[in-house]
Amino acid sequence: MAALKLLTFNAHESYVHALCQIGHQWDIIDGLPGRYVTSWDTRMRPVPENGRLIDLSTARASVYDCIIAHSIDDLLLVKTLPVPKILTIHVSLSGYRAQEDNHRYSQEETRNVLAAYMRKIRGLTVSVSKLKQATWGVNGPVIPFYIDSDFFSGYRGERAAALRIANQFLEKDRILDIQTHAEIIGRLPITIMGHNPELPGVRPAQGADDLRETYRSHRFYLHTARYDYEDGYNLASLEAMATGMPVICNAHPSAPVINGVNGFISADTAELHQRAEQLLTDRALATKLGAAAREYVHEHHSLSTFRENWNAAIDSARAQF
Repeated sequence: MAALKLLTFNAHESYVHALCQIGHQWDIIDGLPGRYVTSWDTRMRPVPENGRLIDLSTARASVYDCIIAHSIDDLLLVKTLPVPKILTIHVSLSGYRAQEDNHRYSQEETRNVLAAYMRKIRGLTVSVSKLKQATWGVNGPVIPFYIDSDFFSGYRGERAAALRIANQFLEKDRILDIQTHAEIIGRLPITIMGHNPELPGVRPAQGADDLRETYRSHRFYLHTARYDYEDGYNLASLEAMATGMPVICNAHPSAPVINGVNGFISADTAELHQRAEQLLTDRALATKLGAAAREYVHEHHSLSTFRENWNAAIDSARAQF
């Protein structure tokens, strides 16, 4: 595919940074309201070499081959641009509604409104998981995350503590199933990293290197989620697996965890608490399980597959438009 000029939005630095790795030239609309930081957060990822941060007015005055939006609000901001558009579905419909105080439409009405709007603009939807695609009732391809397993590597696990990466942790109590999280971890040591000003002593990573070092040093990663709100994995848990960390996860149909192979998974929180204790005392076991976790990510979340799928989606969006 020839190099294209593409427009996207700064909604999630980790994902946008990965998206830019498919090639092309990218303009990234930055400085929009509603984000937890006002501009690109270099603590998460550096600005991509093939990416340029611009404001909305500059974007509206420019010409693009395709626009990749990360929310319905993104689409509405560029609705006047006669350009092929892709809506990336990052959250489930139930998770989206859980973050909204007022619901103008029912779930079914929300699906219908989105479908009608996408038909009107001749746009394409891309979903990051089958669960999220299903909750919105959309078609279009499912493109799983790409994880840079060359960068996320070097697990040591010398720190006998669990790890969880999450922004706005307490605000997502239903989505992240904090009750189950608390039952699993109990009084065992855990580090929570992310933008959570309401949690004393919790800080965001100071950069990608700091994030990688945190993965490398902690013994295991903890992921919990309600199956009707969120996947049994997220970007952080996959980065942890790529680094070589084993994962403990509550029972979930989309979890990549195979019990006793690359981590532990169960519907019994007491059992998972015991497994957590076991990993904290058995570094060799954690290393063994983590090696299998790393192999899983290397096989299922490669750049080559991500690039091929995204370039095909952009081709489809342009043809459809």
